[in-house]
Amino acid sequence: MNEAVRGYYERYWSEDGWLAHVRNRPLPSRLRRLIVREVGPRSRVLDAGCGDGRRYGNWLASLAGEYRGLDISENAVMAARARGLDAVRAADITHLPFPDGWFDACVCVEVLEHLAFPLDCARELWRVLKPGGVLIATVPNTAYWRRRIDFALLGRWHPLGNLDGARRPWDDAHLRFFTRKTFARMLTEAGFKAEVFGVGGSLLGDLPWVVRRFGSETLSKPFRFLEVVMPSLFGANLAAVARKA
Repeated sequence: MNEAVRGYYERYWSEDGWLAHVRNRPLPSRLRRLIVREVGPRSRVLDAGCGDGRRYGNWLASLAGEYRGLDISENAVMAARARGLDAVRAADITHLPFPDGWFDACVCVEVLEHLAFPLDCARELWRVLKPGGVLIATVPNTAYWRRRIDFALLGRWHPLGNLDGARRPWDDAHLRFFTRKTFARMLTEAGFKAEVFGVGGSLLGDLPWVVRRFGSETLSKPFRFLEVVMPSLFGANLAAVARKA
């Protein structure tokens, strides 16, 4: 792995690293339901890109029979271990230190968009899953309604990898960008049979002045129906349930 990339993610997962306040943000409710449906007490689960484990690692470990976290950052792995999680560092997520068919399930939340070659990673996750095993993965949705308005009407592009991404997109951590169709196509090319859903969207909650005045969570509840029927437009993130045949 390039040393500059490694150094970036060591800073990213330092105590005062990027968006430290977001680490406690809960997973979208629909994503949590998908994980609960697929991960059970007999499951051996890989958390690929576990970070420091603060956001959902302990919850995921409580669902599974056996949990293994993995990240490229030593800072992240040390923090995850301090939280009682079984985590290891891998220098290259496209070459995982596990045998073929080792896991029943893999969770990969907001990781693939950070990679230069996400297809290689998806193929490697396919390799370490058992036949019938499932990958639950999420990425930001480039075609989300707010991104469309930003780009088409305001001439503004925010890659969403850091807070300063709109002003300095060349320094953003997000390298690859997905729509619902391209995300599903990549996973299919990796060997999976995939369904892709929209999660985490909001209507009024994505208008900053409304958030400041009213907050977004309450206003987001009626939006869930739109997110289900038109995920390409109304899902802020895309969640895939991808199964190995």
